[in-house]
Amino acid sequence: MRADVGYQGLDADWIQVSLATPCPICGGARECRTHADEEFACCLHEPSEWRLDNGGWLHRIARGGIAACLARVSVEPRRIGASSGVVS
Repeated sequence: MRADVGYQGLDADWIQVSLATPCPICGGARECRTHADEEFACCLHEPSEWRLDNGGWLHRIARGGIAACLARVSVEPRRIGASSGVVS
């Protein structure tokens, strides 16, 4: 018989993005995740060659980690409904 010591699974190595640390791929502050070792990102908005079961895509982050990728991403706050092309 095995003791149930709990299992966090693979999710334990992934960090949820936020306003302070947005997604290095799409610049979003929600839903996406980065890997703890900063070599991968799971972006739910930008496709890649590697589709994941959670509906996102796996992206390899260039050497230099997230900081290098964030320098390339233009992060601008969006107002809901502003210039979205959605007709109310």
